[in-house]
Amino acid sequence: MDPPFSYSAACTLRAYCVAKSWYAANSASAYYGDAENDGSLIDQLAPDVLAHWGTVLMDFIDACAWHAALERLEQGVLPNQLQHPPEGCSFETARQAADAASELQRELGDLPEEALALARASAWYTANTRANYKADSHADVVSMVRSMEALYREKHPKWQGVNLGGWLLLERGPSIPFYEATGLDGDSGEWDATEQLRSLGALRALELHRKSHVTQSTLKEIARRGFNAVRVPFGYWIVSGATNGDPYLGPDIERLDDIVAWTRESGLQVLLDLHGNPGGESEEKPCGRANQQWKFEDWRREEAIEVLMKVAARYSQDLHVTGIQVCNEPSRERIQPHDLIEHYIKCVAAVRKAGMPASRVSVVCPLYFEGAKRQEFLDEWMELCTKCHMLDGAVLDFHVYFFGHWANEDLHGSVHEQAERKAEELGRVPAAVVGEWSVPFNHSMVTCCRDTRRLNAFLRVQQDLYSRHVTHGDFYWNWIDGAHGWSRQAAYFDSSPKQLT
Repeated sequence: MDPPFSYSAACTLRAYCVAKSWYAANSASAYYGDAENDGSLIDQLAPDVLAHWGTVLMDFIDACAWHAALERLEQGVLPNQLQHPPEGCSFETARQAADAASELQRELGDLPEEALALARASAWYTANTRANYKADSHADVVSMVRSMEALYREKHPKWQGVNLGGWLLLERGPSIPFYEATGLDGDSGEWDATEQLRSLGALRALELHRKSHVTQSTLKEIARRGFNAVRVPFGYWIVSGATNGDPYLGPDIERLDDIVAWTRESGLQVLLDLHGNPGGESEEKPCGRANQQWKFEDWRREEAIEVLMKVAARYSQDLHVTGIQVCNEPSRERIQPHDLIEHYIKCVAAVRKAGMPASRVSVVCPLYFEGAKRQEFLDEWMELCTKCHMLDGAVLDFHVYFFGHWANEDLHGSVHEQAERKAEELGRVPAAVVGEWSVPFNHSMVTCCRDTRRLNAFLRVQQDLYSRHVTHGDFYWNWIDGAHGWSRQAAYFDSSPKQLT
């Protein structure tokens, strides 16, 4: 289904709504210099808005902006408290502005509700920001982003999928048949595994693994089981070959060609996940190498962007490729939030430049921080979402697991209730995907649940929660895994996503 507006038209409307709203909020706060700058931007945007939508919508946006600003002014919560409406305001009270907005809305007829919602959310975002109502302004950003996306985004079902981990980036659990067949020791990532294979003269075994671990029949079974998408973790070396002296085996981009073709034939969407970046994005094994000496400067980010551009350009015409993920679980301790956001902005721009538009393809950016760094990241991310197009179509990735001490039921209560709290928290993020989740959980600090009935119940609970609260869907980790409760393919799992729709 085609979206109501073109992407460029939606961007123009958002810019005008935000400028008008800041003009009202800054005027009501006696920030006259800022208001003057806002007015100049309004003058630049007004001709396009007038030509596209006419004066009624412009008047509606103006009334919404003044309603929010005057209401906060009348409540006495704005800076530099004025005793009367500021110069340039055509309303005497917030109520008068609200009534005008209601009347104008009736005149707008068939205009999409999302356009009106964008105007209202922009107005309250600026007024609440000036009033220092942080929680309210964050909620307004969520409304802005979702209204904006509804205006330009092509409609496709949210992801209800599984991960194909252990195929194009080795990990012992999901790659267990390969590890056992080859006799590989340890679990330190593909770097270590490749070095062992090379020393044994057995690199051919890795080539065969890539050709056999996932096949066309795998995708047919996934579709038959009711899923509509797969997330495909791969290392950068699959695309470009190993660089900088890394020991990985590659390139092998034909495997990505295979998965794109097989998912098309099976009616599945695909999220291509650059799970292992050049130099690694963390000190942990999921990026390909466990390396406790890793530091942020080791991450070859410009090279990673080149890999993303190559992938995006190669599959830009494949309409079922609806997501590109820029990295996986970046280091919590050794990266600063601002530096990570700067990298994400460059990645989004690169994917767009390579031919994957915001209207169709989500650029998935992991938020793996906890505590204060997580909030710092979200604060900056939220602000950037309101300013311009740089994060349009960007989706934050979260991994939700309950198998460790951090979630044991003795200390933290029912995992069902824990999952509900987590899902509600993710529902307060503008755009989110649960890129990884599973059902294993601990009764206590040391005891893991092995009751199949309880695991199935927890599976159904999480499927339902993420379907209701998370904007862009979820992917179970993993389709194949050797550990109990981790393999979604396993026959003891009795619930499919179709039971929830």
